[in-house]
Amino acid sequence: MTRLIPAVVALMLTAVPVMAERVSVLVFDASGSMWNRVDGDLTRIEVARDVMGDYFGSRDGTVPLSVIAYGHNRRGDCGDIEVIAPMGQTAPGTLESRLRGLMPRGMTPLTDSLRMARGQIPQTAEAADIILVTDGLETCAGDPCALAAELAAEGIDIRAHVVGFGLTRAEVEALSCITEQTGGMLFQTNSGAELADALQQVSAVMSEPEPVPEPEPEPARVAAFDIGDKAEAGFAYPIGWTGAASFVDYMGFVPQGATSGTVSPSYGVIGGTGANPNNPATRTAPKEPGMYDLILVSVSDGVIARQVVEVVPPSMGFEPIGSVEPDSRVRFAFRGPERVEERIVIADLDQPVNEHQRHNWAFALHKNGATNLKVPAEPGEYEVRYLNAKRTEIMFSRRFGVGIPFEDADLTTSADLSAQAAAATRGDAAQDDIASVPATFRLPADAAQSDVSWEAVPLDPDMSPEAWAPQDTGPVISGTFEPGRWRVTAFAPGEVELSAEVAIFPGQVNDFIVQLQDSGETDNGALMLDGPWRVVAVPPRDAPAGAATDVMDMLRITLRTRADAGGWEGSFAPTALMVGPQGSLETAALGSATEEEGYVFLRFALPAVSPEPFVISLSPYDNGYSGTMASGPNSLPVVFWPQDQSLPALPALQDQLYGP
Repeated sequence: MTRLIPAVVALMLTAVPVMAERVSVLVFDASGSMWNRVDGDLTRIEVARDVMGDYFGSRDGTVPLSVIAYGHNRRGDCGDIEVIAPMGQTAPGTLESRLRGLMPRGMTPLTDSLRMARGQIPQTAEAADIILVTDGLETCAGDPCALAAELAAEGIDIRAHVVGFGLTRAEVEALSCITEQTGGMLFQTNSGAELADALQQVSAVMSEPEPVPEPEPEPARVAAFDIGDKAEAGFAYPIGWTGAASFVDYMGFVPQGATSGTVSPSYGVIGGTGANPNNPATRTAPKEPGMYDLILVSVSDGVIARQVVEVVPPSMGFEPIGSVEPDSRVRFAFRGPERVEERIVIADLDQPVNEHQRHNWAFALHKNGATNLKVPAEPGEYEVRYLNAKRTEIMFSRRFGVGIPFEDADLTTSADLSAQAAAATRGDAAQDDIASVPATFRLPADAAQSDVSWEAVPLDPDMSPEAWAPQDTGPVISGTFEPGRWRVTAFAPGEVELSAEVAIFPGQVNDFIVQLQDSGETDNGALMLDGPWRVVAVPPRDAPAGAATDVMDMLRITLRTRADAGGWEGSFAPTALMVGPQGSLETAALGSATEEEGYVFLRFALPAVSPEPFVISLSPYDNGYSGTMASGPNSLPVVFWPQDQSLPALPALQDQLYGP
């Protein structure tokens, strides 16, 4: 709401307790892939709804929380990201009902969702946790690893936790860059119980200042490491371990079946102190791809843990060089880690890696993928090498010619290497596609069970426009449908029409009864929203100085049922608090008013206040509704109340919107 008047800005600022030391943001995946099955016949979204409901009820309610969801409104739209609960202490029941109303259908914009999560963290917070629950990788060409680096550089302590739900180990590892750079926790979950356990572990970490009780010692396990089943050759990994190991024990990569290794960046003493051994301990994956064992070796008991790790070729290297002039300065382009003390050196082919440099060299740090070095004056074949910090290992290299013909068969560029690395964090293009869903339509029991013909027309704008018109006839008929909302019509003899507007999605019983078209018994009519309403903003309990301390009337809205029973139509009139002393108070038409899965959505435009359209999202509360009014990334808690009825007391409204 970029042009909101001061009164509304002040109210929005009160939506977060200003003295909160730590806040949290939940980013929830509601993309189309959440209809995939897990836990038997249940879909991921069904399981997640139950688990998240328990999480909202069990988490520390004193820690302010914002909830963001993506992929639940439109197919193929990478901008389909929404704040479904602004930062605050919203009641657990309200959070659960809003999340249960999400209907997966769209893409997986991880990067932009995390960026929106960062925007929910108030400037007054000293620390924040972002919890990403996702069942897929990025499908909108974003770079979550690059964004994680931005979060790590923020002035406040931001930890980003990743809970992979239904992801493979390799897919979870592709997102490990987020947790490694921000100090968050990484989980691979494949059931409701595992998802719940992961969220409990995150909650335990966030429950400061109360210390988490030390768990009972567990026996060493075979898979005692938190690294995945693959590692990139030459890359360093912080590896967490479990078991009864100490700071004098050894850990690292060894050939398969080996019980020890040569001390190197890949294998060595855990280190630290007796009271605090290094955990995680950093180890560099071997430079040669292949199958290795990651082992934990106790000085007294030998190998106490072993895990197979496939070391894959790294996505780093130098660009082709070819042949260059003797004694000239040459630009060497590359893709590498560029860490402290790592070096780029020109070497003879037979030169030992730890020998003092014979030719020109430079530190790799802050080179941004290129450095200029002077090549030797003596013609011949040479090698440019990227060395680790201790100059004990060549992480990658490339040969070139000086004053002699030299043709490089490998033409891989830095851009190619970057694309390979980025591809590891992105999902398949079809990841979020929703499979067709079977559905059945029936005539009501009191209708003549005649040989009727059928037709179904898609209603959602992001659905394919083709109608369904089967050749078969009868009182009961079945078909397969693209998920979404459909208008189903049965044509009976005597020009009798029966119809129903239905939502067809996986994970539910898609068996519908159509009614006589003029019966008037629609779901929309049952909500009885016809009449005058008011939209009231509610401040939190601890409003800062200068902010509103009582409810604020923002809009007056009048609704009436549409003639086609497809929702409501109506008008709205903003108050002076909404538009400011110079704004217009004229009545205007609502853009739309619809009911979707038990929620009411009101949409309208008010350019004088914000260039973005407004959306009021509501769920039933007492004699009215409660929810949020949002424009773009900004939102504030509101209640939707009949104009002829008195509002509940302010504390009750605050309990509803911010939690008791």
